[in-house]
Order: sequence, then structure tokens, then C-alpha cells
Amino acid sequence: MKEHNELNIASVEEFGYEQELKRSLGLGGVLVYGLAVMAPLAPAAVFGFVARESFGLVPLVYFIGIMGMVFTAIGYAHMGRRFPIAGSVYNYVQRGLNPHIGFIAGWLIMVDYFLIPAACVNLTGTWATDIIPSVPSWVFILLTVAIFTFINIRGIESATILNFCLVGLQFALFGVFIFCVIRFLSLGNGLGFSIKPFYQPGVIDFKFIAAAATLACFSFIGFDSVSTLGEEAKYPARDVPRATILCLLILGVMFIVMTWLAACVVPDYTMLDPDMGFFNICAIVGGPALRLAMILTLMTANLICGVATQASVTRIMYSFSRDKFFPKFFGIIHPKYKSPWLGILFCGISTAILSIFVYIENLLTLVNFGALSAYLFLNVTVFWYFFIRLKRRGLHGIINYLIVPTVGFTILAFIWLGFDRITLTFGLSWLLIGIIWGAIKSKGYREVPEAYKKATI
Repeated sequence: MKEHNELNIASVEEFGYEQELKRSLGLGGVLVYGLAVMAPLAPAAVFGFVARESFGLVPLVYFIGIMGMVFTAIGYAHMGRRFPIAGSVYNYVQRGLNPHIGFIAGWLIMVDYFLIPAACVNLTGTWATDIIPSVPSWVFILLTVAIFTFINIRGIESATILNFCLVGLQFALFGVFIFCVIRFLSLGNGLGFSIKPFYQPGVIDFKFIAAAATLACFSFIGFDSVSTLGEEAKYPARDVPRATILCLLILGVMFIVMTWLAACVVPDYTMLDPDMGFFNICAIVGGPALRLAMILTLMTANLICGVATQASVTRIMYSFSRDKFFPKFFGIIHPKYKSPWLGILFCGISTAILSIFVYIENLLTLVNFGALSAYLFLNVTVFWYFFIRLKRRGLHGIINYLIVPTVGFTILAFIWLGFDRITLTFGLSWLLIGIIWGAIKSKGYREVPEAYKKATI
């Protein structure tokens, strides 16, 4: 097979497609896109939920979550270098393992990206109503959806400018929060700088850690979103893999530090409100001003997360459309802004409906089902493609293509087993629908996409 230097742009035509999207993003733009999806302050949104599920061991749960995601991120980096095209895990599994299994993996990751914007605006509605109780949450939800749908139709460059500004704001507030907590704990308040949020004898149980990790993983999901930018990055084979690893490591450290210090402030997790727990901690260490600043900043974080994840799902739907799994409607590119604008409109309307009528905790767990299931396929693909198919079995190959994906798969399988019955019922139903739909479009899984047959790489 033909190899490419990481600084070269692998032509989309080599994979059987035409270049329709605009290549405009450097490493910074791709990295900030991933940071925007994950959101530096993301743990604040689910801190109360995770604390309740993990008996207060929130930083431990985040550590487990990042360990599983790091191994999977390495797999994404390997596949991103080999197949620098849009579509994320859909195209990676399609090209590296099997075109039909690739569709199923893409179908699973699509529900992840489809539901994340709904979860973001649902939380925004809750927080905004806390500030202005006289305005119903659905008003804020519709306004937020309208804003990020408009931004995405304008194209990826418009979204990138917003990402740089608002991600920077989150980093700044993170610094303020850390300063306030250190000052608070240094005065002898709370637990002090204790390791109890990481370990408590007699409390740790594999079942509850697995259940809590399914919620914590919501904060890590998004590192893979940069892989949907394979046809909009200037140097995709270099920048997409680097951004994938960097955004996960940077935010992983931030998440653990942030949740550890927050747990030290309020050691009794039963006192935390599931929706507003973290914000109440901000009020304890920094007063009402910090609480309000955190809420407003998280609202902006949800806005850019909604922008980025909506962009991601529409790129996957765009990939499905050009492979004739979805109607042409989703593959129509705006003549001026070079964005799949009709697909973006469709996602905007769907997001508004889901965020108003589906409870936030259900959205969080349903998101994780699709993502973690797709990641399992990705780890299998890395092993199969590099270790079995390309026979890269030296020391480097054993570490990167056998050990790493095996460990990643094992950790994710452990977390996957923590899903509750409702989530499993929904997830497996979605999977069944995908299997049936794929069978219909491929005539019993006998036909493969035209681009797959035309590919020269």
C-alpha cells in the first residue's frame, strides 16, 4: 500500500472521494476544536452526578476514564495517520477492518455526536433558568440551538474563531477556581489536601466504579471528534493524530486536578445537588461572583461544544450520504460556506426536540453507549489492520498494535458493563436498527460503497 509522509496531504481522490470541504485548519485550529468539544470545565456539568454514583471518589473515576481513553486515543492517532479523511471511526473501521462493520461503528458513534449537543443545551437551559427563573428553560434551549446552527452553516472557520476565544476563557476561569480552592483549603477548611477522594478503604467496588465511569466518560468523549476534520485540516496525517492525543492529555490532567480539589472542599457528597453541586462549591470558595462566573462560562462552553459536536455529526452524516447510506440531502454542500448546511439544519431541529423532552441524565448515559461501543470497534481495528493485515510484529508493533489496543479494549469493556438496563435497552435497539438499515442499503451486506472500490490507498 502507498505510504504518505505526515506533512503531505493524502488526496481525498486516493480514497475514492472528491475534495468538497475547505482545508483551512492548522494544528492549533484542530487542537482547539477538540478542546472545545471536551470543554476544559466539563466536569463542572456532571460533578454532582458522578459524586453520587462514585460515593465521592470523583477524581478516581476520572483517572479510570482517562486511562481507558488514552489507549483508544493512541489507536485513533494510528488510524488518523493512515486514513486522513472525514468520517472518524466510520472510515477507520471501514478501511481497516471491514466496510460493513465500519458502517455499524459509524452508526454507533453518530448517536454519540447526535446527542451531545442536546445534552449541552439541556444543561444550558437548566443553568440559565437558575439565573433568570422567570424565563422557561426551553426559551434558552431554542436560542442556543439557533446560535450554534447558524455558526456551523457559516463554515468551520467561523466556528474556529469562536472556539479560540471561549476555550481561552475557560482556561482563565480554571486558573481562578484553582487559586480560590487552594486558598480555601490552606486555611484549614474542608478535607485539606487529602487523598481520600482517590481512595477510601472499604468503599471501592468495581461495580460502582464502572457505573460512575460511564458518566465521567462523558467529559472525555470528544477527543475523537478531531478525526472528523480529516478533509478540513491542512496537514491531516500530522495534525489530526497530534491534536487527538494532546487534547486528551491536557484536559485529562485538568479534570483530575479540578475534581480532586472540589471533592476536598465538600467531602460529604450527599450534600451536593446533582445539577448545581459544582457551582455551589464555587460559591463556598469564591463567593456568589465565582459561582455566577462559572455558570456563565459553562453556558458558553456548552455553546461551543454544541457547535463542534454538531459539526462532527454532520461530517459523519456527510460521509454516510456520499457512500449512499443516507439520502443525498445530508451531503449537499453550501456553495459559499462549503458546509453540509442542510444536514446542519436537520441536526439543529433534532437537537432542540431532544433537549426539551429527554432528561439530562438519560442523555449523558445514552451518549456514552454509542461512543464506548464505537471505541471498542476502533481498538479491534487497530489490532487487525496493523498487527494481522500489515504484519507489523516487531517490538514497536507488539506495543502499539497488540498491547495498546488490547488494554484499551479491556478497560472500555469494563466501563461498558456499568451501563444500566435502560441505557443498554436503548443502545442495543439503536444497534439493531443500524444493522437492519445497513443490510437494506447494502443489499444484505453484499455491496460495498463505490468509493471503497475505487480507492487506491
